[in-house]
Amino acid sequence: MKMKLAAVATVVALLWSLPAHASTVTIGIGATPVVCAVGCGPDPSGILISVVTGAPFLANIVSVTGNPPLANPNLLGSLLQNISSSGPGTLDVWVTSQGNLPTLGPGFTSNFTSNTLPTGWTVEMKTWIGNDNAAFGGSPGIPGTLIADHTFNSAGTFSQTGFASPANPYSITAEYIITATSAGGAALSTIEVNSAPEPSSLLLLGTGLLGLGLSLRRKHR
Repeated sequence: MKMKLAAVATVVALLWSLPAHASTVTIGIGATPVVCAVGCGPDPSGILISVVTGAPFLANIVSVTGNPPLANPNLLGSLLQNISSSGPGTLDVWVTSQGNLPTLGPGFTSNFTSNTLPTGWTVEMKTWIGNDNAAFGGSPGIPGTLIADHTFNSAGTFSQTGFASPANPYSITAEYIITATSAGGAALSTIEVNSAPEPSSLLLLGTGLLGLGLSLRRKHR
């Protein structure tokens, strides 16, 4: 019986870890996202790294990775590194992943980090689930269901779980809003979105495995 239960657990783990779709990632800039002119996507490989500019910021390295090549429960990973600023100003950078299919949701956990942030600067991070599967949620200013929103005034971390019930397939959009109050400095931020089953789903899965185990035990006897 123990061997059979171990086999069931292995199958469940494999189903949880295997990607079930192909993601297309894109990078955009501006309060209303516009795809960058050079090397910003869309990229069906699920990986995109580019340098975007937006006054007064001089160079910004942006990366986004979708699922696949990320494996469940990781759905989207992104990094924004602002090299320097010539003065006060605000920069909006967006990343989006299209073609996502439900895993064990409907929970989505957004992990935000502000690794480096000059004194006086702020960085706001937001994440959305887009039911229409369009890049950046499709509708200008309405990227979908907001699942997380946090503003950093200094280095730190933040995690928030939101819930959505997207249709098949759906998009995941993340936004960085960097506000500089002075010239110079540098900012490094990351966003990660993971699938997170709601407690009732975990209970249902556990109950199902327990019932299967009892059934196998009766048959073994």
